[in-house]
Amino acid sequence: MLVLSGGGNGPLPEAETMQRAAIPYGIPEAAILTDLVSRNTFENARETARLLRVRGLRSVILVSDRAHLLRTAVLFHLAGLSVTGRAGVPARSLVCRAGATLREIAVLPWSLLRAIPILLSSAIRAGSPHRNQPRP
Repeated sequence: MLVLSGGGNGPLPEAETMQRAAIPYGIPEAAILTDLVSRNTFENARETARLLRVRGLRSVILVSDRAHLLRTAVLFHLAGLSVTGRAGVPARSLVCRAGATLREIAVLPWSLLRAIPILLSSAIRAGSPHRNQPRP
């Protein structure tokens, strides 16, 4: 299963652009899940977890640019997914890598703050005696 994630700011969602690129390489359309609504890494993690959970899947191999992988792995883990591997695409230049690294350092605290409600709701469900029972 290949999950392609991201809305982006272009005329087509990033996930749709990636899907169009994957199919000519022999990836069957039936093996591709697309998240067209995510606007950031936090939402990518949440929506990917949702798409996989309904199929009984809970682990991922992440592919992103290298500077982005640590934050991505943390957010996917907080969304309830097991990150079993990571692959990083190198930056085009040292300047690009430095800029991407500085951006990741700046946005990590905000990403973690956004994840607090997920952590709290998971902790509440885990402590509930009704956690595996259907809701009325």
